[in-house]
Amino acid sequence: MLKTGTTNTQPEHGSPVKTPIILAKHEKPGVSSELRASSGRLWKPRGDTDVRLATSPKHSIPTLLQSGELPSTPQQPSYKIQQRNDVRPQPDSDWTHSTSQTSSVKIIDEYMNWCPDALSEFLLDQNDYRVIGVLGLEGVGKTYIMNLLATRPKSAVPPFKAERTGPDGAGHSTFGMNAYVTPERVILLDCQPLFSSAVLDHIHSNERKFNFNGDLSSGEDLCDAINMQLTMFMLSVCHIVIIAENWFTDPNLHRVLQAVEMLKPPQLSNEKSDEHPDFTSRIVFVQNMCKANDPDVYDTRLMEENLHSIYSSSNLRISRHKSNGKVKILSLALKNSEGSDIDRVICTKLEQKFLQDIMSMHVLPIVSKTTLTEKNWYQYACKLWDAVKKSPFISEYIRLLIM
Repeated sequence: MLKTGTTNTQPEHGSPVKTPIILAKHEKPGVSSELRASSGRLWKPRGDTDVRLATSPKHSIPTLLQSGELPSTPQQPSYKIQQRNDVRPQPDSDWTHSTSQTSSVKIIDEYMNWCPDALSEFLLDQNDYRVIGVLGLEGVGKTYIMNLLATRPKSAVPPFKAERTGPDGAGHSTFGMNAYVTPERVILLDCQPLFSSAVLDHIHSNERKFNFNGDLSSGEDLCDAINMQLTMFMLSVCHIVIIAENWFTDPNLHRVLQAVEMLKPPQLSNEKSDEHPDFTSRIVFVQNMCKANDPDVYDTRLMEENLHSIYSSSNLRISRHKSNGKVKILSLALKNSEGSDIDRVICTKLEQKFLQDIMSMHVLPIVSKTTLTEKNWYQYACKLWDAVKKSPFISEYIRLLIM
C-alpha cells in the first residue's frame, strides 16, 4: 500500500514549500522491471537510497490497464492424456500407406514364373483381408466375375481385361495369373483358363521356356500338369475359390479337383491337429450366363444333385445349403444390351445377391498358428508356388494316366 505525506521545508526566503513524499512497499518476487518502469510511481527497493520518478503520467498502471498494453502473463501449459487403448497409427505410418491400384498386375507370368515384386507396393501390414480366386474353362466369364467383385464404379475401367476379339476370332486375355487389390482389402486372383486350346498352342510354341520339374513327353501332358499346378495353388492360398461354369458341368474340371485333393504335397500342409486341420479353400460353384427370365430352373437343381453325388465323400470345403446339406450353386446372368428392362433388373438383383453371399461367407485362416498380414501372405504364396512346381506327385500322376 502506498502512503503519501507532506514535509515542510524552509527556503532561504519566502513561504515554506510542501514537497510530496511517496513511499513504496518492498518489491515482490516476479515483478518485472518493465512493469516498475511503466507504473508511474517511485520504487524504492530495500537498501536503495535513490528515489526514481516516472517521467510521464501516460504510463501509469490505470492507463495501461485501460489500453491493454500490459505484458500478458504466461499461459499455463496444457497436456492431453491419451488412453492406452486409444492407439491410432499416424497418417504417414507405413502400414496405413499404400498405392491405389488401377489395373490388375501379373503375379505368375505366361511361362509359369513367379513375379516377386509385382504386388508388393499395393499390400499393407494388416490382417483384415480375404483372398478370392476363380477357376474355370475358357469363355465361362471368369474375368466378368472378377470385375464384378472389384466393386468399381460403372464409369471406371475394369481392372481385369476381358476376352479380346480380332480378325482371327476371339480368344482369352489371361495367361498365367493376374491379381488386383480392392480398396476394401479383397485380393482377387484371375487364373488362365483350364483345358484351353489357346494355352495348349502357347505351350507348343514356347515349350522350351517352361521350367517344369519333370520329364513329360508332350505338350498336352505339360498342359495338364499346369492345370493341376494352378488349381493346387489356388486351393492353398485363397480363402474362397469360385468354380465358374456356363453349362451343365465338365467332368475334366471335377477330375482335376479330386486329383489335387489327393496329390497335395505334405510341405504345403500345416501341422495337422484335431483343432486345426489341413487348410483348404472354400469352393463355390457359380452358374454363369444363365437365363435372366428364369434363373432358378430345374437344371440348376439337377446340377446341385449331380455335384452332391460327386463330392459326397470328398473332404473339400464345398459351399452347401444349410437346409439339406447339398451343394449350393450361385446363379449369375450376363447382361445383354438387347434385353428388356425386366431382364436388366433381374441381372442386377442376381449380382447383388451374389456379392452378398460371397462377402458374407465365413473363411478360415490360411495358416492356423500364425496370423498372416497381406505382405506375409504374398511371401507365403511365393513359397507355395515354388513348392507346387517342385512337387514330384503331379508328374508321377500324369505318367500313370498315360500308361
